[in-house]
Amino acid sequence: MKVFVLFCLIAVSLAQFSFYPPNIIAFTATLGVTVTPTGQAPLTATGTEKYLVANNVVNDFLTETANVQGQQLSFQEWVVLDANNFNEWDIESNAPTTCNHATVPVAQLPVCSAWTITGATATMNCKITDQGQTEVDNFVLAMNGNLPVRLNVTITVNNQLVQTSSVTFAVTGTPTAADFTRPATCAPAKKALHFRRF
Repeated sequence: MKVFVLFCLIAVSLAQFSFYPPNIIAFTATLGVTVTPTGQAPLTATGTEKYLVANNVVNDFLTETANVQGQQLSFQEWVVLDANNFNEWDIESNAPTTCNHATVPVAQLPVCSAWTITGATATMNCKITDQGQTEVDNFVLAMNGNLPVRLNVTITVNNQLVQTSSVTFAVTGTPTAADFTRPATCAPAKKALHFRRF
């Protein structure tokens, strides 16, 4: 289980999906992550993210490492998001030779507002209803031009705050297509399977 899956940044507008506002199309950054479940001690993680939008396809590569209950955990995640499917692969440190893969149709992803940009701040809200529970995720992204600086996320379930997250980005460059090459153990993208949610 990825206890530090910090930001499933899947954003849906009426026209398209977007992990970040449409003005952000490419960056490589080191990350500082803090996830605080309500009433619990915060979890911190460090990592890197490489993000590239090309030909209307989003490529995202993420690594994170965290110390959880005295154990160091890490994972690598590759995401390819196109007009039809969300494909995700991950390798976790507790099973380093196993590459997990899931494909979710775009129609089954959370319903989100379009990003709204005011000055150097972008905001978005997502709503997920499942088994009588309504989750609302609020995203506030501080930007420097076309690059992310800080992301704050609050998550409520049935109007009760359950988690806050903060991610800082130290942008170090721009990725190339080669940065998104997956290991041979990770299968090619599949056509959509139908998952309840992920």
